[in-house]
Amino acid sequence: KWLLSRKNEVSGPLADLLSSGDLLADADFHRAMAGLAAARKDILNRLQHFDAIIAPAAPGSAPAGLAKTGDPILSRPWQALGLPAVTMAGLRDAAGMPLGIQVIGNPGHPGGLLDIAEWLEPSLAQH
Repeated sequence: KWLLSRKNEVSGPLADLLSSGDLLADADFHRAMAGLAAARKDILNRLQHFDAIIAPAAPGSAPAGLAKTGDPILSRPWQALGLPAVTMAGLRDAAGMPLGIQVIGNPGHPGGLLDIAEWLEPSLAQH
């Protein structure tokens, strides 16, 4: 509620998220949090068998200019699950704009995530 009362001090998209979240009924909020806890347990179990998850960072290429970085919708699940992620430029679209990728790791081993991103970056730069 404190941040919601100061939404004129945050970005428009964040203010919109805060406002929509404030409309959520308490029972729905608690149900969603229970779902997140179960999903986090499941993904952490899966990450015991893998070093990282590689996923797109956005539904499309980066927008032109410096005003925006693109749609964050594909990073929100990892944020909600509390997983560390590194976002980096991947391949490029026909116009030469970068297609971002995320490398998502285990929160118990964040240094390994950076090692994987460092290992992956030269491969992406070649294409």
